Amino acid sequence: MDQASDGGIRWALLTARLSAVSIVAAIVVLVLAAGTRLAVRRADLPVIGLIGLLIVAADTLYALERSTTFRRYRDPR
Repeated sequence: MDQASDGGIRWALLTARLSAVSIVAAIVVLVLAAGTRLAVRRADLPVIGLIGLLIVAADTLYALERSTTFRRYRDPR
């Protein structure tokens, strides 16, 4: 994420999200192929959504911190 954020924060975040979604999708496919049933209760969905939002927020803040633009703004040398 550090090196990717130098090229653009949006690209770094997009790459991180696509990687995470690909990994989760592969795990779901493997679990379903094994014949296991995935059960998510409706009451758990808001918590899962909140976890996803917090992960995206953390990735955004990290990429922002590591980007050269933000470093120049914070420490103008």
